[in-house]
Amino acid sequence: MDRLVDIVVGAAAAEVAAASGRTSAATHRALHRRRWFVDTIGLLVAAVRTERGSVRTAGGDAGPGGPRGRAY
Repeated sequence: MDRLVDIVVGAAAAEVAAASGRTSAATHRALHRRRWFVDTIGLLVAAVRTERGSVRTAGGDAGPGGPRGRAY
């Protein structure tokens, strides 16, 4: 799953590099789409990790599973 995030972030970086020839409005729209996509993938990764119980927390309640404390 981490590899998928790396691929998505790499694609966003490539979009930024390719945006140099666009107008500022087109660049803004493209970056907004990529940012939304990367955020969505990040939320999916967090949900999968939470479901598997592999979320690393600094303490407190990690969600519906209850207190987990330091899970490092």
